[in-house]
Amino acid sequence: MYTFHSVPGSSIVILIFLVMSFSQGSAQQSDTTARVISGVSSEQDNNIKNQDISNFAGRAYRLEKDAFTKGFSLRVEDLIPGQFPGLVMTPVSGEPGGEYNYYSRGVASISEGVSPLILVNKIPVEPGSLNLNPEDVQDITWFPGGMASALFGWEAGNGAIVINTKRVSDKFRFNYSGKLSYSEPVNQPENFNAESFRFLIREKFSGEPDMLALAGEANTNWIEEVFQPVIGQDHHMAATGTNLGVPWRVSAGYSGAPGIVRTSAFKRTTAAISVYPEFFDKHLKISMDLYGAFNNIRRINQSVLNAALYMDPTQPVYAENDYGGYFTYLNPGSSNINPIAMLNPVALLEQSDFRRKTNDFSANFRVSYSFHFLPDLKIVINGSKRKQDRNYTETSDSLAAWTYRLGEGGFVSDYKSSQKRNYFNGFLNYSRNFSTIRSKINISAGYNYLSDKLDGSNLERTIINQTLLDSSAFGQNNFSGSLYGFVSWSLMEKYLVNVGIQSENSSVFSMDNRKVTSPSFGIVWRIANETFMKKAGFIDDFNLRMGFSKTPGGKFGRLSSGSSVSGYSAFRNNTVVGSGSSDHDLKPEVVTTFEYGADLSVFNRRITASFTRYNEVIDDQIVLLPTAPGANFSDYLMTNAGKIENKGIELMINSVLIRRKNLKWNIGFNLAKNKNTFVESGNDNPGFIGYRTGTIQGGVGNTILIRKEGSPVNSYFVFAQVYTSDGLPIEGMYYNISGSPGIVTDNINNMYTFGKADPDYVMGINTCLSLRKWYLNLSGRIHLGNYVYNNVKSQAVYDAVGGGYLYLRNQPRFIDDAGFDTYQFFSDFYVEDASFFRLDFMNLGYTFTNLTKKNCMLEVYGSIRNVLLITRYSGQDPEVPGGIDKMRYPNPRTWMIGVKFGF
Repeated sequence: MYTFHSVPGSSIVILIFLVMSFSQGSAQQSDTTARVISGVSSEQDNNIKNQDISNFAGRAYRLEKDAFTKGFSLRVEDLIPGQFPGLVMTPVSGEPGGEYNYYSRGVASISEGVSPLILVNKIPVEPGSLNLNPEDVQDITWFPGGMASALFGWEAGNGAIVINTKRVSDKFRFNYSGKLSYSEPVNQPENFNAESFRFLIREKFSGEPDMLALAGEANTNWIEEVFQPVIGQDHHMAATGTNLGVPWRVSAGYSGAPGIVRTSAFKRTTAAISVYPEFFDKHLKISMDLYGAFNNIRRINQSVLNAALYMDPTQPVYAENDYGGYFTYLNPGSSNINPIAMLNPVALLEQSDFRRKTNDFSANFRVSYSFHFLPDLKIVINGSKRKQDRNYTETSDSLAAWTYRLGEGGFVSDYKSSQKRNYFNGFLNYSRNFSTIRSKINISAGYNYLSDKLDGSNLERTIINQTLLDSSAFGQNNFSGSLYGFVSWSLMEKYLVNVGIQSENSSVFSMDNRKVTSPSFGIVWRIANETFMKKAGFIDDFNLRMGFSKTPGGKFGRLSSGSSVSGYSAFRNNTVVGSGSSDHDLKPEVVTTFEYGADLSVFNRRITASFTRYNEVIDDQIVLLPTAPGANFSDYLMTNAGKIENKGIELMINSVLIRRKNLKWNIGFNLAKNKNTFVESGNDNPGFIGYRTGTIQGGVGNTILIRKEGSPVNSYFVFAQVYTSDGLPIEGMYYNISGSPGIVTDNINNMYTFGKADPDYVMGINTCLSLRKWYLNLSGRIHLGNYVYNNVKSQAVYDAVGGGYLYLRNQPRFIDDAGFDTYQFFSDFYVEDASFFRLDFMNLGYTFTNLTKKNCMLEVYGSIRNVLLITRYSGQDPEVPGGIDKMRYPNPRTWMIGVKFGF
């Protein structure tokens, strides 16, 4: 059974949308959708980082600013989901300005990060630190897979996202953008209201008067007490022009967005200045960018959402007591709180204050000089200095019930850190056309260097007496660098060959293993320019391509930032800290990529398509292996062992269905299929089943995921539930898979892998219809083959209602789906198909042009975000990072009206 969560009437819209998309082919060819760019093409492009994209024997996908979704976007990542084949982006939560988890081509590592490299104006940026205003972005380009390392080095082993900010104009231009949004909660969890909860208590505990006496007289909807509809705003101004021969651009922006969970909020102020002088007949070009972003984010106590779901609806919000006037469960005959009872969710909101303040400053420069005596030779230097100051505070009121153990009431946690990143990239580039043989050669050689220093402290104290509870300081200082060379040779505009070599090193690993050499190779055959293809006049372009690369794991140089390794340990200053010790021969993981594909454009670019088939093998996985007793200081040793394989296809089809003077209709479709396999575990112990991971709520130390040989990474490891003839699960009864005698649940061999957290297929669909000055845009995504462990449902059992006869605990409505009295955490009943279709955006707008003689432009538009969701998943939302649904901050539905004005 599928469930629909939608705006009223939107089901008709989406039905039309799907019919149009699948019946017509689809894609993104015009300036209103993403387009394919690849080597040996007629398109000219700016230098991406080390060389011109036209010399790249691969392919990439570009999204121009006119194709950005016109929604209430607070982060650049909001513009990307569903636009590029194979790039999966999942919001961590529905908080305003919330971050994303993203990866491509399946899980590539069980220890390191799998996010792609991000560059802003050719400068690398950490994924969680992308603090750019979306209104300052000109275009976004996606380079998938290991072939991106030919352009960007080892950190692009998982692909690269290249973001260019808006550039200058010769003539003076001023632009203003204003947005007003209304966000409302959708897909809220359903629990029992006060009346139905009292009925449940009387029905299930009729013979237990102590339980019946715990019910109160109030009628409280705790979900409504926590959630709220909110209004947000976003403003951005920019001016550009040229004075004294120097092009410039300045911009400023402000975003204010309260969250749909009370007290949460996002505020940001941004400012940017850019100048681009040129000298000596444009032989010397200089660009300088200054950027500042100031965030003030208020987050919620993470216990609030669970408390709202489980708090007894027969109890009031407020009460006369010593805990700030908020109802609190007390021990019988005492004024002391019951420490095991649910906390009041309203108190958690109003007596807690979690602040995250971030000041982000960056200064980037680029110098390009073409030698006068040899214009084909140029030297390019890119540099950046960035400082990010963070101040995270957590305050609990002195009367808050959960602080009673301190004896003095209330506490403050104050985390401060300062991170400084310095980046340098310098290279020589020689590019020469040989007209006699219709050939072109492009050679680049250069050096990259990145240093990252982090210092910080954490202080915890009580509020009343200022008693120190905890004090710590920390610091990290790491670097990475690489020498690289790249040669591109094209012949007769038909054949292109790339050869690249990188020699990288990182302070994360020991001196013996910190240097790695990474080769890459690619070829392109532009068949459309062959003589035998000239008769096919409908073909505009047709390329065949093939590529190979071998690089370190994508985050080989960033492990020192404190990233988790196998869920146990972290690298810091060449030392592994945590519960496991490190192998002195520890080295980076190695990603070997082989891919081939084709690009096609026909009928005067009315239809374009790109297809890629790839195979990626990731060797030397960093894992924790158990050690023999007494053989080490720890029970585990971090070492290189194991192998992961990803293979699949990526497809993008773009179509301009109608192209007339006043009417244009484009449709876009992209698809990625991936098969992920944990090929080798590296553990030869005969009794070893796999690496258990994926902690769930309920019990102590329970995990639901496994990395097992022959199965996808992050498969679910469960017992096979037995059902009645009516399809209802039988409590505590599972299939004896092993055939061994005894209790089934006491034998781990009766557990099996079922489903996995990551999808088999990921699709993006979008369309744009414009009629004169009106336009309508739709954008959606499809995930197929992904599963989610419904941890909220697995905690819904009747025995949990009683709370040990000391308090009552509400339950989700789907407690009746299983009807269990006791917890059955490892039943495959709770692993649900979470495939879905989501209509992300719907935009409708009108553009007024030439309003005055000064060429004024006015655009008025409206949009809806999170329009429609179709899924069989019974929980709150099927799009769950990590595949375990633990009741996270929900994604709101946001309505927006916006205006853009320029002259």
